[in-house]
Parts: sequence; structure tokens; C-alpha cells
Amino acid sequence: MQRGQGLTVNNIIPALPASVPRTTSSSSFPLRSGSRGELVKQLQQGLLRLGGEAAGHIRSTSIRPDGTPDGVFGGGTEKALRAAGYSTSVSESTFSKIVRSNPAAQSSAGSSKTVADELIKAANSQNLFAALNALKQMQNTSDYLEVRSHFDTARVGGVRVTSPVNALLSVAFKNNEPAKVKIRAEFIRIGLKQSPTGTWTLSGLGTLETMQDLQRYLKNSRVLDVAITHKPTMLRNGKGDYMLPAIPPKTVVGYLANNHKGIAQIITENGVTVYAPSQNLKLI
Repeated sequence: MQRGQGLTVNNIIPALPASVPRTTSSSSFPLRSGSRGELVKQLQQGLLRLGGEAAGHIRSTSIRPDGTPDGVFGGGTEKALRAAGYSTSVSESTFSKIVRSNPAAQSSAGSSKTVADELIKAANSQNLFAALNALKQMQNTSDYLEVRSHFDTARVGGVRVTSPVNALLSVAFKNNEPAKVKIRAEFIRIGLKQSPTGTWTLSGLGTLETMQDLQRYLKNSRVLDVAITHKPTMLRNGKGDYMLPAIPPKTVVGYLANNHKGIAQIITENGVTVYAPSQNLKLI
């Protein structure tokens, strides 16, 4: 860790994941007999955790030799749903109730509240680093549902928000397309999908952007590449004043926000915007 006046730099930078979990089109809501994929598996796990007759039907019909649900919506899953008092056609809202109402989900409520608070704070301060770090704590759509459940009274900049997607993409970083590219990549990694109308859901109706598209965009644009010094560099703040001391070589300064006429605009880890000579930086 290197420190300059008013600046924190960090050599650990969030990176795009190498791969994205995918579900088949048959996993789109409503889930019903014949559906397959990760969403069905999460539904079966939720029914197992409910216990009782519902769990018994899943255990007797839908468990692989390794002890995990098979992700196939068959007769056993239908019987489990009926036993739990649900319809055999599972909407997104019903899915959410089943996944979130089990004891295992309840035990993670504290951590999901913490992530929600971190996201809301990052959105209000428009701190991209903090937002990405909070998003990385969510591993799948179940985690997303847990975090979203704590957005009932959330506000960003005085605006009422209802979800992490709403808070980050529609409000906090609405006019910052490079930041939105990074954020969308995280939502895709978690398992969310975007419909042709632009709406983000747990299933979507065919994605407008794949992880490969986003990685290609980042590679070609260089915007939000990581800026690293390769020689001693004096940074300037937004007023044009130099910030002491000089940053030594091989120091990660932050994400590149803009690069114009030999001057790089950089967002540091703590959300501060600084400026440096482009020739002093290496972008990766």
C-alpha cells in the first residue's frame, strides 16, 4: 500500500471473472414441469430446507448420487411444491419466497444486510470500487434476492430505489457508461439476465450482452483499465494542485476514467478523481 496526500492506492483491483454461470432457456420463469438448470436446482434446495413432506419428495426423486439436487423439474418437484402449499407453476415471486423463507437463507440475513448497506453507501457516494467489492460478495441469484430484500426503504441521492440494479445502473452511475459496463459484468456473473427491453431479471428473455461482449468492450475501449505508474509520478487533484509525495513506480493508482491530450483521469480506490501524465502510466 502506498499513500499520497488525500490518496489511497491499492494493488488489489477487482477483475472480471473468467467465466459466467449460465442456465438453459428452459429455466426461464415460470418454472414448470420440464424446466432444467440452476434456477430449478435452487428451487429444489429451497424445498429441501423447508423440511417435512416437501423435502421428502425431493430426496426420493431429485437427488444425484453426489447428494445434490439434479436441477430437473419433474413429478417429485411438483409433489414437493404441492406439499409446501405452492402452485406447480413457479413464478419469480414464488421462487423468491421459497428460496428466502428457509432456515439457511435466514441464517445469512445478517451478511446480506451488510452487503445491502455497503451497496447503498457506495451508490450514494458514487464510489465504484466500493460498489464492485460489495457486488463480488454475491455469488448467485439467491444471494442477490437476499440483498435485494433489504432495499425496501433504500434511497440514493434522495431517490427511492428498489434493488441493486436500480440503485447502481439507474441512479448512482446513470451517466457513467464505463462504470456501468463493470457493474453489468458483475450482475451477469451473479446470474442475472437482461431482456430485450432492458429489464434485468433472474431469467431474462435472451441477453443483450454476454460476458464476452463486455470483455471485448473493455479491451477495445481501454476505459476502466487499471492505471499503474512505471516511473515516479506527481498526481494532480481536481483543482490542478500537485499532491505530495510523488507516487513511486509500479504503483496501482486506480481505474482509467478518461485519457485526453496526454492527461489521464483516474478514479482511485477511495473514489477520489486524480490526474496524471499518460506517458507515466501503464494500462492493463
